[in-house]
Amino acid sequence: MLGIYCRISRLKEEGKDRSIDDQKRLGIDKAKELNMDYQLFIDNGISGVGQIKERPEMSRLLKNIVKRDITAVFVVDESRLSRNPRTKYEITDILKEYNVILYSDIDGTIDFSVPNDEFMSELKGVMHKRQVAESTAKIKSVLKYNAKNGRAHGILPYGYTKDDNGFIIIDKNEATIVKRIYDLSLSGVGTNKIAETLNIGGVETRYNKIGKGTISTKNKYTGKITVTEKKNIKWAGNTIRNIIKNSFYYGKRVFSNEVFKSPVIIDEGLWNQVNLNLKNNANTSTTGKNTEHLYLLKGVLECSICGRNMYGRTRTSKKDNYYMCSSKRYKDSNCKNRSINIDKLNDFIWNLITTDQNFKSLLVRGLIESDND
Repeated sequence: MLGIYCRISRLKEEGKDRSIDDQKRLGIDKAKELNMDYQLFIDNGISGVGQIKERPEMSRLLKNIVKRDITAVFVVDESRLSRNPRTKYEITDILKEYNVILYSDIDGTIDFSVPNDEFMSELKGVMHKRQVAESTAKIKSVLKYNAKNGRAHGILPYGYTKDDNGFIIIDKNEATIVKRIYDLSLSGVGTNKIAETLNIGGVETRYNKIGKGTISTKNKYTGKITVTEKKNIKWAGNTIRNIIKNSFYYGKRVFSNEVFKSPVIIDEGLWNQVNLNLKNNANTSTTGKNTEHLYLLKGVLECSICGRNMYGRTRTSKKDNYYMCSSKRYKDSNCKNRSINIDKLNDFIWNLITTDQNFKSLLVRGLIESDND
């Protein structure tokens, strides 16, 4: 079976990005040419510079190769495998060990058991790393120049926009909301409550204004990617906290460890006052020390009604001690699912691990197959 691996890249071919759809089409054409069945492996929007474990579909492809379900691999060009020589060596070693032929639309057919093919592939890996370094340096230089001259790049903090010449200016309507957030925080209102207030009041988020398209978020524990319509994104406590802690609002724009000026929305004295107050209002134990609770199933539980993440909430006194659906943070979208007692659910999990032999064998096999040392 041919494994078709697709990944978004900055490399452009004849002025056009090799989109995922384009890569899929070329891979399927190759499968037909070889008269092979195929399977798709797509890492959408994931950098090729990182490690294998940061790319879930590449990890799945390699596991299928080890199981001998995949006997050949197609990529548009070798840089799709990796732009990090060390990571690429890990990938190509597996391809070589299991006699997997690599087919590339740009680089042709590569057989890693042939010394010359292997040498040329390693040489290209070094060249790809050099291209990344050069591109990164050029981009940083341009962005630093923009920051120094007050020009915008990327997504600006809420409260700002840019003029026709690309210079950062204050968005008066959004700036009013920013000032309201600081006033509420200073008066003792928590970040989640501020978010709830804005949602109930119908205040649009930046994503609501964009309207079209989706935003993808990845669960760092399970790797699951959740896609949400931008028009449905709501204010959240973390968003409010980020606005409060961002020095951009009092004129301090930090880029690449250097400080540049930005248009002022919040007076620096008020900014300091609000941030000090934010720390004073942090959750603390009865001894006055910050209490950190470790949750066995953090990031793993999913609500069976609405599909949102379920998170732990507990106190040293056990007044609160449960996993609850994150929809309960928002009054207008609470799915009403019941919370689950943490101790009871944890005991159930540990009982499975220690007494159920089928579950135990699955767990042991999962640990053996994992690339997490």
